[in-house]
Amino acid sequence: MPELDIRCVTTTAGNQTLEKTTYNARRILTLIGRTDIPVAKGRETPLLAKPMQAASVHGDSGLDGPPLPEPGQELSP
Repeated sequence: MPELDIRCVTTTAGNQTLEKTTYNARRILTLIGRTDIPVAKGRETPLLAKPMQAASVHGDSGLDGPPLPEPGQELSP
């Protein structure tokens, strides 16, 4: 399987709030051992629609399920 050349990750509100999706992105990168990838917050709301959080589908955290590690990197500006 070829490696991906991930330079950074940005987050937006989606299945949960911007704070929770950003936290989850950092947790996933920690899980896969890629704390060298910067993570930055993006837009808090959709451009054309009202925000919709799907806690009933994705859980209160937006990524409920198996336990994930705490983020191993700081948020980038």
